[in-house]
Amino acid sequence: MLELNKKFVKFKLLYEEKEYAIIITRRAAEQRSQRLLSGCIFLSVKNKGKEENKIMPKTKLQEVVFTILMVFVMVYAMICYNIALNMGGMSNIVFLNAFHELVIMGPIAFILDFFFIWKSFKKLAFRIVTPGVDKPIMLILAISSITVCLMCPTMSFFATLLFKSAGKEFIAVWFQTTALNFPMAFFWQIFFAGPLVRAIFGMIFKEKEPQVMKEEAEY
Repeated sequence: MLELNKKFVKFKLLYEEKEYAIIITRRAAEQRSQRLLSGCIFLSVKNKGKEENKIMPKTKLQEVVFTILMVFVMVYAMICYNIALNMGGMSNIVFLNAFHELVIMGPIAFILDFFFIWKSFKKLAFRIVTPGVDKPIMLILAISSITVCLMCPTMSFFATLLFKSAGKEFIAVWFQTTALNFPMAFFWQIFFAGPLVRAIFGMIFKEKEPQVMKEEAEY
């Protein structure tokens, strides 16, 4: 009977040791998974930050260059669009005639965008999306949409004032011009002007980040 009790006790100890080993292994696996998950989140946040840096200018020089590029692509296209509407259709002469208005509308758009509207649409956009949290594409869409919402009526106002000869019908012509310009400005900005300008901007200010790359490699 004593021998049987000893075997039972020994068996119980072996069973408890086995259970303890399983618990230790499971906890180690859970801790490793948490570390891997934390690393993935950390890398994801860093990558988002990098993508956002490529989207947004970070210095005054970059802001000036970005604004000039965007103004040229957007304003030139919108002038071509309005001339084509006035002529009743598109023709090769439109591309040449657009430069005559560009020398007037371009500086107006730059002054409005760089000195007045740039800060406003960033503040409005950051109420909708949160940099570093939301996806970069959401940041792009928010900024592009608000830019069009602010710039289209403003530029339509100056276009009506300078080129429409509206007279007493100024308000009505301005509203009509804005309504006609808005769809073109929105889709041109989202699908063509925005991606094109960001691509050119990225090539001009292609940043090399050796320290960040080194830290990521070590990590």
